[in-house]
Amino acid sequence: MYKCPQCGAEMKFDPDRQKLVCGFCGREEEAGAEAGGEKQAAPKMRPTYSAHVFTCPDCGAELLSTDETVATFCSYCGGSVLFASRIEEEDCPDYVIPFKVTKEECEKAYRRTLKKALFAPSSMKQDTQIERFRGIYMPYWIYSFEQDDRYRVKGRQSRRRGDYVYTKHYRLESHLTASCRGLSYDASATFADNLSGAIAPFDIHEGKEFEPAYLSGFYADKGNVESYVYSDQALQTAGQYVASQAVRNSVYRKYNVDESDMADAFRPRKTEEKLGMFPVWFLGCRSHDGSRISYAVVNGQTGRVAADLPIDLKKYLLGSLILAVPIFFLLNLFLTLTPTKALIFAIVLALFCLFVSNRQCNRIYTRENQLDDEGLQSTAKEGRRWRRKTKTTESGSGFGSSLLRMLLIFAVMTLSMSAMAMLLSTGLFGSAGGSMILAFVWFIVVAKLIMGTTKKKPARRRAKQEIYAAPMQEKWKNLYKPAAAIVIALAILILRPVSDLYYYIGAAVSLACVIWSFFDIIKEHNQLTTRKLPQLEKRGGDENA
Repeated sequence: MYKCPQCGAEMKFDPDRQKLVCGFCGREEEAGAEAGGEKQAAPKMRPTYSAHVFTCPDCGAELLSTDETVATFCSYCGGSVLFASRIEEEDCPDYVIPFKVTKEECEKAYRRTLKKALFAPSSMKQDTQIERFRGIYMPYWIYSFEQDDRYRVKGRQSRRRGDYVYTKHYRLESHLTASCRGLSYDASATFADNLSGAIAPFDIHEGKEFEPAYLSGFYADKGNVESYVYSDQALQTAGQYVASQAVRNSVYRKYNVDESDMADAFRPRKTEEKLGMFPVWFLGCRSHDGSRISYAVVNGQTGRVAADLPIDLKKYLLGSLILAVPIFFLLNLFLTLTPTKALIFAIVLALFCLFVSNRQCNRIYTRENQLDDEGLQSTAKEGRRWRRKTKTTESGSGFGSSLLRMLLIFAVMTLSMSAMAMLLSTGLFGSAGGSMILAFVWFIVVAKLIMGTTKKKPARRRAKQEIYAAPMQEKWKNLYKPAAAIVIALAILILRPVSDLYYYIGAAVSLACVIWSFFDIIKEHNQLTTRKLPQLEKRGGDENA
């Protein structure tokens, strides 16, 4: 704790003034200066510093602080508990970016975000909840690369002569002098990668030489992710950045050099790999049953906000009903609802639900198994086991799985051909081409959902995380409802019963399945915007052993 040399009261770092400020007499001191009798007399570039390590008894999260004030709630699991405390010598990071955004500014920024979330639970908007924002210095690995060497890429020029296209291939060589500095990745397994990426970037040019005084009044997370975890990702990002700049050169444009080829040709040397502490305002909100938690984070330097925002089902239903009334009357003015149109409308909605639900299930599978967090995967044996399991699951290996998929594809093809024949006979789309296009789109969409994908989505930005395809047996419990709506509607359109009653009953049943699917989509969204309660050191045994 830093004591005021004038009155002996506690001094804390003020983000607005960028100085240590006494809460009693108002005295100000530079953060890097000696600001009290209890600050250890040590060389300016000391390798370690003394800190109180607070450990959550519920989830095992650890926070550092230079203050003696005992923490009373955990930002990571949301529990109101009394932390256990001990004093340890911690390694000094190379850089620190001091807080610039005050807690009041952080709360205002978060409230502006909540105003846009009309269906967010009321509990998240309560003052008592928002006031639980806590300033935490998060550890980040900082990478820098540079290249001053030969640069070889492939180029091509094409021209048409009659019915033939002639392409000349070239190998372009040049001397490249380029650098990419300050690529940062969070070094804490407890800080989700998608959240840290969402509030990026930090301006490391405002970084300062580390002094424990900057921690006064704040906490710091303990870094537990090794630097090698993000080395390849940082190298790839550096290559993409250099390529995006180099591709603007007129020579490269003349020879149609591909930007991805230029990124792959970037072979730099790593010039810097240092550890920094970056400012983050952190908030955790537990669900009503206490089984899950959602997070909100604010960049303590820029004020950028990222938040998990679940949907309150009651608010959503009320808003949907209010919005549905004017839409119904508006559509009624321009459209005449016929039995056939009602069924087609149900099919379109069901296809939408099928697509959205499939995407959500894949994202949930990735998030629940923590496959999108490289930092956490690197520190957990359980995570590495999940990776091995996922590679087998995603590949769809096994004769039984492949046979089931082929049978489903055959069923979809049969339905598509039947639907195309029915649409051709009714002339709903005016031409054979329109009917064939609709049937083809239906076949491609459903076949894609059935076959899934084993490829990872490219991460153009750090906030974009890899998405893994969930096993069909896991997501089928949500996909069968919109699929049933489509089958029922198509069956009636193909059979073409004489009485309109069958059409209306079929449309009602199909729309009921669609509405049921909408409820599933809301549940999926809430599952995606909340997380399992962390059990960082509570899984049993030492996972890092």
